[in-house]
Amino acid sequence: MADSEMKECIDLIVAMSCVLVFSYESGCVSKYLRRPTLIRLGSISMYVFLYHFVFISYIVPISDMVITDIEVKKTFCLLVVVIGTSLTSYITYKANRKLGKPE
Repeated sequence: MADSEMKECIDLIVAMSCVLVFSYESGCVSKYLRRPTLIRLGSISMYVFLYHFVFISYIVPISDMVITDIEVKKTFCLLVVVIGTSLTSYITYKANRKLGKPE
């Protein structure tokens, strides 16, 4: 077996073990991950994942036309992503509370 094949086998065994261990959701890690703070953090990170590409796709071309300094451009794009994601997370959070949905 080549090194890459051995690594793939080990990766597969580790992944299958993780699925098996976490599938019953009765261990201490699963209990820790069910904390409301971590659930909320996971919900927020979902919005970061979903929206960052959209924000970057529209902001980077605009910043290329307006801003010439690369560091200012990076800071501007990061700020737009953070503010945009924060606003969409907040709006969704408020809407869910108004509709009575769990967080």
